[in-house]
Amino acid sequence: MIRSDHGLVGNIEKDCVFLDADKNFTKPEPEDFSSLLQVHSVFGLVEKFTGATTRQGGRATTLLKGVLTSGVLREFDKLTATLECFNENLADLPSSFGGTSGGGLWRVYVRKRDDGSLEAVHHRLIGIASRENINCTPPRITCQGIGRIEALLETSAAA
Repeated sequence: MIRSDHGLVGNIEKDCVFLDADKNFTKPEPEDFSSLLQVHSVFGLVEKFTGATTRQGGRATTLLKGVLTSGVLREFDKLTATLECFNENLADLPSSFGGTSGGGLWRVYVRKRDDGSLEAVHHRLIGIASRENINCTPPRITCQGIGRIEALLETSAAA
């Protein structure tokens, strides 16, 4: 995440996708909730699925695989959020989420279309994954909440 007023955004923007933190934090929630479903997921890279780095012609390449882990928010406040993983996803997930730290916890509102397909109509970053608890059933991912993320951004902007 980089604030839009940060001087590096123009250079990074042309080569990478970034999240404008100010817009994310101030984006209003959808007005019409009656037709929307709320979905929560952590998306991140998992160490177990990361391939070896190869070097060729001065370029290093590493195979990465992202994992989208959906679930139910069990705790949510400004400082922490806990995502309880859906049992249906467990067969596709690694035995450990090691490496998911730093992955985003997203809230997405979706609408079911007349043909049965789903359309995402709103999304917001609401946390950053920091710790797993695989000793409970189903597993849980604890995340740093938006309040902590905002505090870190304010500290780095002041430096």
